[in-house]
Amino acid sequence: MKNPDQFFLLTFRFVLVLVFILSTWQITNAQGVFTYPQIITSLNTALPNQSFKNKTELIKWLIAEIEKHGVDKPLTADREDDLRQAGATDELIKVIRKKSPSLQNPTNIYNENFYLSRCIAFGNTGEFDKAIADCNEALKINPKNDVAYLNRGFAFANKGEIDKGFADFNKALEINPKNDIAYANRGFYYFTKGEMDKAIADFNKALEINPKNDKAYINRGIFYINRNDYDKAIADFTKALETDPLNGIAFSQRGFSYLNKKEFDKAIADFSKVLEINKSDIASYVNRGVAYENKGEYDKAIADFQKALELDPNNPWAKGGLDRIKKKQ
Repeated sequence: MKNPDQFFLLTFRFVLVLVFILSTWQITNAQGVFTYPQIITSLNTALPNQSFKNKTELIKWLIAEIEKHGVDKPLTADREDDLRQAGATDELIKVIRKKSPSLQNPTNIYNENFYLSRCIAFGNTGEFDKAIADCNEALKINPKNDVAYLNRGFAFANKGEIDKGFADFNKALEINPKNDIAYANRGFYYFTKGEMDKAIADFNKALEINPKNDKAYINRGIFYINRNDYDKAIADFTKALETDPLNGIAFSQRGFSYLNKKEFDKAIADFSKVLEINKSDIASYVNRGVAYENKGEYDKAIADFQKALELDPNNPWAKGGLDRIKKKQ
């Protein structure tokens, strides 16, 4: 029979996987059609930063992303002046001109972008049926819109219709074989189906295309957790945090990995970071409590288990932690 701590850890691992797949929507949908304010804001970003060492790297990234996703409105003379004042190069202007709608016939792309933007908005509010309907409309206008397939796939996945989501991720990759987000999420589909070789291949492909894809690192980290390869998992969550230093999921799962390695101080540090980001994260209170319990710091463990019960009075893991400590004292 498993001891209570071990049972808790195995159960929480499953919870983490579910939380992650439901979180991917918000992050991925940022890859939609660009607006001019977004481009100008990007050009005015202070450099160097976590993502780019200099303006050359930033512009190279903008060119690649605009090539994939397009711009929402025609490039007028005034907009071009604003872009150049923000530091746009001739090469960037050329790509924007190519990927922006024509001044003569903008109606279709406006409608396409309208439906796609609303699909994303509905996805963020959990209205997945409406999101799917709007992505369908965008695809009627442009059947080659890989972003629409990608976001419709998220909507299906969040409704539990995983096979339909998988089909949409495949379609997105058929249209755009360099869609790293589609690889990262198709890999997660393979992971849930137990097709581990295909899962790791997709995660690796996503990172080959975009070494800064924090979601792919997190997905691959989850893969390694489920193989009990905690060192590789920790390495991937650490890479994710280099791209997004406030990614609570990466901190939470890295902390979970440290907990399994019995590196309790490091686990406590990561769970504490999660709680700085989200003071209502029940799982982190419980997991930090387990770490304190294993260190023999029972007062701190009791405080964390009690805090978890304030947030969720019926939490079995927090109750179990308090019961274990009571027997030890």
